Amino acid sequence: MSNEEGLTPAQRELELALSSVRPARGGLNRDRVLFRAGQASARRQGMRMAGAMGVLSGLLATVAVMLALDTPQTRVLEHIVYREAPAPTHLASHEAVESLPQAALSPLPSPGAQAEYLRLRQAVLERGLDELPAAPASAARDDLKDLLDSVARPARAPKAAGGLYPKWFINGDRS
Repeated sequence: MSNEEGLTPAQRELELALSSVRPARGGLNRDRVLFRAGQASARRQGMRMAGAMGVLSGLLATVAVMLALDTPQTRVLEHIVYREAPAPTHLASHEAVESLPQAALSPLPSPGAQAEYLRLRQAVLERGLDELPAAPASAARDDLKDLLDSVARPARAPKAAGGLYPKWFINGDRS
C-alpha cells in the first residue's frame, strides 16, 4: 500500500478508514447518456429551424407589405379612331351574281325546310335517335371509304436521322 514509516497517527487512522470504504456503483447509465445526447442535438436543430422560419416569416411579411403599398394606379385611356372605309377594288358583275345557285344567294333556309327541321328535332327529343332518317347507302359507303383511307394513310417520316418509324411503315409496303 503506502509507506507507513513516515505517517503520523492521524494519517494512519485516515488510511485505515479509507481502506475499508468501497467505491459506490457507477452513476452513469448508458441509455440515459444516449437519450440526453439526442435531446441536446434535437434542441440545437430545433433552434436552427425556428430561426429559419422566423427569417422566412419576416421576409414574407415584408414582401406582403411592399406589394400592398405599391399598388399601381390603373389609368383607362380611351381613344376613338375614325377611318375611311376602303373603296371596293372591283365590283361584282351582274353575270357572276346570276350564275350563283339560289341557295347561295338566300341567307335563310326556306320556311318548309325550317319546319321540317323543327319537326325532326322534336321527334328526336321525344322518342330518341331512332327517329332520325337513315343516310343514303352511297353516301355512307363513300364516307366510310374516306375515313378508312385517312386512317390507313402512312405517316410522314420524322426529319430526325433514322426516324422513329421503319421504312416499310412509311412507304406502305413490307417487301
